[in-house]
Amino acid sequence: DKEAAELEKKFQEEKEKHQQAAKQFEAEKVAREAAQLDLQMKIQALHKTREDKEKEMQRKMSEKKQEAEEMSEQLKTTERTAQQLESEVTTLKEQLRKERNEAQ
Repeated sequence: DKEAAELEKKFQEEKEKHQQAAKQFEAEKVAREAAQLDLQMKIQALHKTREDKEKEMQRKMSEKKQEAEEMSEQLKTTERTAQQLESEVTTLKEQLRKERNEAQ
């Protein structure tokens, strides 16, 4: 009877050890999962930050391209105006020359 009680006590001690080990294992498993989730969230945040920066750069490039196109149009308009003015100056010079020739 004493032996049976001692065996029961040892059995209970072993059972408690196993339960503690199982609890410890479960706690470590949960901690690993939490760390993995945290890492995944950080990676997603980095990807989002990179994507946001790329979108911002594309937006700025698009703006610069638009500015360049507008400046190009302004330059073409200015060149046409300059050609028209040159043409008018040439015409006026010719008229002035004719008038001088006629006056002589």
